[in-house]
Amino acid sequence: MPILKLAKRSDCLMEWVAQWAGNWSYYHKDYQYVPLNGGHRALGDCTAAFELIKRMAADSAQINCPVPIPQKNS
Repeated sequence: MPILKLAKRSDCLMEWVAQWAGNWSYYHKDYQYVPLNGGHRALGDCTAAFELIKRMAADSAQINCPVPIPQKNS
């Protein structure tokens, strides 16, 4: 997976997964979240999140980040 230089220290995995899955909601005018299915427990959610990251990385060499990635000035 490529190293992303994000402007923030953290980002929302659920926003990434929603955009990657492509579940657009015309009602909310945004992507719908995909359930983690980790049981809302720390270990289960972390494991489920890691599995989603691996699936997204295997699906594409470049993940479309839901927020703009700052570009370095040359």
